[in-house]
Amino acid sequence: MKGRTDDPQFNKCHKFRQPTSGWKLPETAYTHPDFHLETLKGIKTELNRVKGQLDQFDLTEWTRHTHHRDPSGYVISQLRSKVHPELLTQAWCKFYEILSKFPSLVIQTSAPLTSLHLCEAPGAFVSALNHFLVLNYPEIGWKWWANTLNPFYEGTSGAQMISDDRLICHTREHWLFGPDSTGDLLRWENHEEIVRKCLGWDLVTADGSIDCMENPGEQENLVGFLHYCESVTALRVLRSEGSFVLKIFTIFEHFTVCLVYLLNCVFREVFLYKPGTSKSGNSELYLICLGYKGLETVAPIWDQLIAPYKNGEFPRGVALWGIEELPKDFLDQIERCCISFFLERQCATINNNIRAFLVPLESDETLLHKQKIKVAKEYFQLCCLVRIPRNRRLVPHLKVHERLKQEERDSSTICLNDFQFQDHLSITTGRRIRTVYSSKFWDAQEGLPVKSCLTDPQSLYNLSQSMLRKQYSIIDGAKLTLSPYYTYQEQLFKTTKEALESNKPIIYLGAPFNTHFLAGLWCLLATAFLYVHTEPGMCVFYAPQIGKVSGVQRVFDQISEQPVGDVLYILRPEAFCNELRFICPVLRRYNAFNKRF
Repeated sequence: MKGRTDDPQFNKCHKFRQPTSGWKLPETAYTHPDFHLETLKGIKTELNRVKGQLDQFDLTEWTRHTHHRDPSGYVISQLRSKVHPELLTQAWCKFYEILSKFPSLVIQTSAPLTSLHLCEAPGAFVSALNHFLVLNYPEIGWKWWANTLNPFYEGTSGAQMISDDRLICHTREHWLFGPDSTGDLLRWENHEEIVRKCLGWDLVTADGSIDCMENPGEQENLVGFLHYCESVTALRVLRSEGSFVLKIFTIFEHFTVCLVYLLNCVFREVFLYKPGTSKSGNSELYLICLGYKGLETVAPIWDQLIAPYKNGEFPRGVALWGIEELPKDFLDQIERCCISFFLERQCATINNNIRAFLVPLESDETLLHKQKIKVAKEYFQLCCLVRIPRNRRLVPHLKVHERLKQEERDSSTICLNDFQFQDHLSITTGRRIRTVYSSKFWDAQEGLPVKSCLTDPQSLYNLSQSMLRKQYSIIDGAKLTLSPYYTYQEQLFKTTKEALESNKPIIYLGAPFNTHFLAGLWCLLATAFLYVHTEPGMCVFYAPQIGKVSGVQRVFDQISEQPVGDVLYILRPEAFCNELRFICPVLRRYNAFNKRF
């Protein structure tokens, strides 16, 4: 089992202590005006003042500096060289540390162990838990599900999601993206699917966050609704005595204060923990909640509690509970935690990093090096980590911690005539894509409007098209509506279906193929032709194979049975991470004509 450490780096923890009678839930929810606690408001003001000093520094240089100053900076490198964890990231280190500090998270009465991981991309918590179970409970069964913003859905901004799909594409059957295929946990319908799949489970983790670079001083306000949705989902799916791990940040606002109180009322033990492998200069904290008392604890107020979730936002000017309904001893503990974690520790770290940035000293480097060695040693002592057998990894046959290089083709001419698309066929509907914000088939800047540059109105251009039309079916992107994007996809599908019926070679001019739906359409079409030639902005499908055209037409008919604008995938998206990996650079080269806009 786990070791111990007295190093203060790994003992930044507060256990909430309740009176003998315990804290009680109020009888109603969302019926009181919101509130501000003056003490917490003052701490927030001081923390933001200290953070405001960072505006004078170049962001890239400051990030490099704080990364270097991190006392746990040697942990990852030593793990990589000694343990070779699968999908090693900072999140992996943090969660393995949490499991080692709180091993009762996985002590369970049912078999196998069941775990749900919310906002989980790229999958480090799942990988860390697998490693932990193999070393400490090698005979235990384990079943897991995970949810995250779908990296295969082009309608979500890359700034909002983690697009790293190295684990997802090999474990797709474990990931819940919801009926709309977005994976957006803020949407009630996606919450409902998770509940249907995971009711009565042992452990829930929630590691979600939102990009707050534009307004870092209001991070808590920006992530508050997400943390609420994660918590409501956990309360809905956990079995009695189950456990919950929730990442939060500061605790200055009424919704976070009330959320922490809610969790204290429905779990037997709640800890606020700052992992030693979490950067000391950030506000990140984890709530470790043990011994769930069951959904019946919140049943009297459940309908009121979930109303904001169903509405998609908190009610304006209203708090979960009034300030007078929260016990003074609870508020006192929140105040002490905020002073300890944010004023005393985080502010001190930021100020120390500023001093070291402005006046670097050789003695600082010597002390920092010794501290990093000590922290890494203490981490290994706490976690007792060794390698696990390859066959016990989540993906035994691949090193998912290593990014695969995109398979490049020397020629711009390829053949998919022998590709068995039936093995990958998956006509899937979901939330319509109005705008393409992210795509593995397009290198253009995120959110950039998709336009066609091949719109030359000159007579020679028109004459060339008219001559070619006698032998080719020509699909001109300039004649298609590109906004909203689902309308463009419907039009392109319809014109492609008509072109295929003509049994002629097909030429695409300036018609983007930059979503999984269109990439699947492209590959499906390619199987019906002898070969395909691509150049930026132009793609030619040569020599239709009559026998295979009929097979593709049958699939087109299946697609036509759906509202085409709702179809997100024709082929399973993970195919483009594996067998069809080489298609991504082919389509990026073709779609390069969009870069100039």
